[in-house]
Amino acid sequence: MRQNLAKETIKGQDTDTAQGVMGESMPMMAEMVDVDDAPDDVLMAWIKGDEADKRQVGQAPIQVQGRTKAYDAFSVLVRRHNDRFYALAYRLLRNAQEAEDVVQDCFMKLWHKPYLWRGDKKTRFTTWFYAIVLNECRMRWRSAKNSAVSQYTQHEDTQDILFDAAAMTDFRPHEHHIDAQRQHDVLQQGLNALPERQKEALVLCFFEEMSNKDAADIMGIKVKALESLLMRGKAGLREFIR
Repeated sequence: MRQNLAKETIKGQDTDTAQGVMGESMPMMAEMVDVDDAPDDVLMAWIKGDEADKRQVGQAPIQVQGRTKAYDAFSVLVRRHNDRFYALAYRLLRNAQEAEDVVQDCFMKLWHKPYLWRGDKKTRFTTWFYAIVLNECRMRWRSAKNSAVSQYTQHEDTQDILFDAAAMTDFRPHEHHIDAQRQHDVLQQGLNALPERQKEALVLCFFEEMSNKDAADIMGIKVKALESLLMRGKAGLREFIR
């Protein structure tokens, strides 16, 4: 299902619309690069149709081989990064369908509002888009908490993507005879019992294996604040599984 996300995201829009986002044509440039090999920031420049960005990105001028549409660049971004964004959404929401919906909605937002990407050389596309996915998960989780019965509690999935056994070694129950599924359940319950931001910090740093700086940027906080969340989150999780 996720493999067809690019087509589903802009289904119903004709090719003229997609081409219009790109502009009439690209200037001839020295170096030729296939769209599948283009860096994320170059793909975003093509999606935005920003000629200045196209000329300035990288050490050498770049042009895609053949006539490229915004849709081509968008499709590459989806194929390249969809799984990693889905993994984050699933680990936070614990519901496969909701996670897929989150990622698709975020990519739709990117397609319709590509100007939201500022092209800051200090910020990677993935870091920027992780923040968008995280914010969408927050909105859905808070909405579910306000419901009489949370859909995430009633329809929890148990995919292997949820926990990496090595990631949470420090938080395994002390009873070594507990089987893997029981460990999984205890860790999940403990993680869900944490305050929202502590849970997000642990997921980003342990499961997504991000640096503290990248995780802090995604959450929109300082590194010291992130470290405080990690410390309190780990303490809370250890307390829960005793």
